[in-house]
Amino acid sequence: MEAAAQCAVANGYENGGQMCVSNERAYVHESIADAFEQSVAELVGNISYAPRDDETASPC
Repeated sequence: MEAAAQCAVANGYENGGQMCVSNERAYVHESIADAFEQSVAELVGNISYAPRDDETASPC
């Protein structure tokens, strides 16, 4: 589940979400939906935006 959350965030935010393959939604079984949502929220909260040559920026 954690790997799926990481992929969802990376695919949604890579290149500012401006790629034609960026995901717009994720289908998640209701039994893990709350945990998935929390994981995605934490990962998104850790994204930092900066110029590409800034080593403090997130890789996405």
